[in-house]
Amino acid sequence: MKIHALLLDKVRQCLLLALVTIAIVQSLCLMGMIYQAKQSLQASNFTPSFYWLGFAFLGILVIATGRYCERYIAEQLAQQYVNELRQSVFLKVLQLPISDSSMINKGGTLLRLTGDMAAIRNWIVSGLVPAIVLGIWLLIALIGLSRINPLLTASLTPLIVIIFTGNYLIGKHLYERSKHIRRTRGRLIRNVTEQLREIRIIKAFNQISRERKRFNEQSRLLSTGNIKRASISGISRGFNEAVLGTGVLALFITGLWLVKQQEIKPEDVAIVMTAALYFLSHLRPLSRLYELWTLKKLAIHQLEYFFNRKDNISIGTKKRPSKILTIQLDKLQSNQRFPPISAELTGSDRIRLCGQTGGGKSSLLSVLAGLLDYTNGEMKVNNIALSTFQPFVTSQLTTLISQQMPLLRGTIRKNLFYGARQKSDRYTQHVLSMCNLERWLTQLPTGMDTRVQENGSNLSASQNYKIMLARALLRRPKVLLIDTDAAHHDDEIKIITLKLLKTFEGAIIICSEQGFNYQYYDQIWELNKESFRITHLPHESNSTTTRPQ
Repeated sequence: MKIHALLLDKVRQCLLLALVTIAIVQSLCLMGMIYQAKQSLQASNFTPSFYWLGFAFLGILVIATGRYCERYIAEQLAQQYVNELRQSVFLKVLQLPISDSSMINKGGTLLRLTGDMAAIRNWIVSGLVPAIVLGIWLLIALIGLSRINPLLTASLTPLIVIIFTGNYLIGKHLYERSKHIRRTRGRLIRNVTEQLREIRIIKAFNQISRERKRFNEQSRLLSTGNIKRASISGISRGFNEAVLGTGVLALFITGLWLVKQQEIKPEDVAIVMTAALYFLSHLRPLSRLYELWTLKKLAIHQLEYFFNRKDNISIGTKKRPSKILTIQLDKLQSNQRFPPISAELTGSDRIRLCGQTGGGKSSLLSVLAGLLDYTNGEMKVNNIALSTFQPFVTSQLTTLISQQMPLLRGTIRKNLFYGARQKSDRYTQHVLSMCNLERWLTQLPTGMDTRVQENGSNLSASQNYKIMLARALLRRPKVLLIDTDAAHHDDEIKIITLKLLKTFEGAIIICSEQGFNYQYYDQIWELNKESFRITHLPHESNSTTTRPQ
């Protein structure tokens, strides 16, 4: 995937046009001031008048205002583009397969991409925009020099060729050094995030000294790399400064020679040198131009590499079915996490999933929930292939309750209603009552606004489970998937689960080694490492109560 060009957006095109207009106005204003100064020097008895001073101050005000507008518009241009990139990165993260979640959760990738977007912003604000503005200034200045004498302009041509050639050759080394630094910084970020995530293990095994040495070595390598890059950058800046200084000297020598040849007057040389020194102060920041460009080029390369990661978005167009649901599995597999599975469940089935540890039960539930891709076989919804439906149809039909889906940091209210559908007070009260949360919430000082720490670490296992269950039910799924949980051993949770098996209108697949009486199940799925077996259990239909709307 190619990143959208900076100027594809009409808003950014208008901003760039405004910058060009500002640069032209500034250049013409400066040329007008130089022309007035030349006329004044040529006058035999010049005395500054109020008109002359007013014109000079007006010119200064126009140039100063132009510089402000240039900086403001440059930031607008950069932020509008970077914001578009940021949104694209976040959307891509949401589209990546869950198998890439470990890469995302480490935080290093997104942190590096944030640095890449900062490099693009710096290139636009401190490189591209000043280059455009000063390029227009220089073009108009060269036209002005040509009007004085074409030889003045010709004296600068070899230097322009030299500065472009030199920066290209130096820039190649700078680009390679920047790539090396980025890799080193990436390793350091991964190390730090891993240490912070596993700090308890590090302390428990008394490995603080070892991890500190590892960090110090990576930090030293990063510092050394930055110093080497600074050396190359210094060579680039020194080279550009030397060329700019040589350009001023070339103008001066050429001007003196033309005075001796009586082709121009001494006051012309004075004006040219004054303008050259003024331009020199503005051209100095451009000595970083190629450095910023190489960092931007590397950032674009890394962003394109990220965007080219394969996502799991299907291209189907069918909407999720609204009628009674049937899900068919035909020799379904996911990277050999479990043996081929062929099964069928209808909209009101109760299925107990059991089997030996490591047999792939959690992986199967993740596939059914759309959190894990299946690599072999086929999955159908109402006899229609899953790939023909709109993206994320499985997450619309099913909801998984699992330790892999912990509570979010925030309030209990935020967790309960995260992804809730068709909210109604009556149904909410029904769910809270079923999950035995009503009384507990009323006892809390701030009720639903009580804060929940990350992963619900400030709540008991039973409270965590009940909130996760309520969150799942408030999504009104057609299939409820319940993975193994330590809370299943709690007597209160057993009562809640039994009530759920009796009253839930949709289908339920519950992964548990301690199942309830078989009378509550329609099927038993026994999943082991090498085999999958289904047992159908004929029994009298359980009456289900109607859920409140």
